[in-house]
Amino acid sequence: MWLVIAGWIAAALVFSTFFMKTMLRLRLVAIASNVAFMTYGLLGLAYRDFGRLYPIFVMHTCLLPLNVVRLVELRRVVAAVRDAGGEQVVRTLAPYLSVEMHQADETLFRRGEAADRLYLVQQGIVAIPEAGVALSPSDVFGEVAGYVHVEPSNSGSGA
Repeated sequence: MWLVIAGWIAAALVFSTFFMKTMLRLRLVAIASNVAFMTYGLLGLAYRDFGRLYPIFVMHTCLLPLNVVRLVELRRVVAAVRDAGGEQVVRTLAPYLSVEMHQADETLFRRGEAADRLYLVQQGIVAIPEAGVALSPSDVFGEVAGYVHVEPSNSGSGA
């Protein structure tokens, strides 16, 4: 009976990770899921079913340290960005950024869309009409929704 209950709890935790909107919550629930699946695997010993559950136990034993390391990295980045200013923010985030090229007059996002990106202007001008602002190289704008829950954007932007 406990084996089945442990299995369903572990499965529910893994399933819930697919609904997480922030990386912090995702990692915390993933860690709980790893512990639950390891418990499930170990309960297999008591129910003489460990042979079938061994792969699950090994997989989650390997995933647990990975999730802990990623959680520590995430917390460091969030703390560094919170404590940094200006150019330090960009240097802190640089390993996690990717380069995108946009054409002149291309709309990057519209009001009401999910605010899920942070932009660094490398060249050219970016206009944010609702704010009456024109951004130039080295300016940073946008949202970091991957780290925290944010509401949809209140403005639009065009390159």
